[in-house]
Amino acid sequence: MSTPVAKTVVHRAAYQVKFKCRILVELIQFEDAGVLFPQTVLRARHVGLAKKNICDWSAQRAELFSYNAQGYGNVRHLVQNSKADNPDAEDDLFCKFIERRDVIGLEAHQNWLKATFKQILGKDSKEPSNGWCTNFQRRFRITNHMRTNKKSSPILERLHLIRGFCTFLCFILSCLLLKQE
Repeated sequence: MSTPVAKTVVHRAAYQVKFKCRILVELIQFEDAGVLFPQTVLRARHVGLAKKNICDWSAQRAELFSYNAQGYGNVRHLVQNSKADNPDAEDDLFCKFIERRDVIGLEAHQNWLKATFKQILGKDSKEPSNGWCTNFQRRFRITNHMRTNKKSSPILERLHLIRGFCTFLCFILSCLLLKQE
């Protein structure tokens, strides 16, 4: 009778976009320098990096650099954009969404998105589904949430206001001290 062998669990590595871009920059530098087999050199420098990963990232080079430039460096996977049936109408809806939420300051929930999209398409069009709405939000990277004054904003956004208030207090205190003398 044989003894049972312990199974080892191998975890699949998921790399962030900024790491992938850093690897691609090194790959480009090696290729420009005329290094033979640059992918092998990269695998040797970064232990555990598969050649297939480097090939896949090289094929996605433009998308990865675009994501990183847009500030999505901490994302682990690229979001595959589902194809829109009416891309021009969705662009119009996105502009109206930005105007409503960011300029006017009103919330734009899924019911508003669906009603506005139906209005853009015309009265004869069918009612947009919840699935369409979710895919639209994924395609344009928007959420239903909106920043309000009720939630605290980050300290860096408030720092100039705090400093201005402290300067004002110092000025008032100095004026009061001068009056007492």
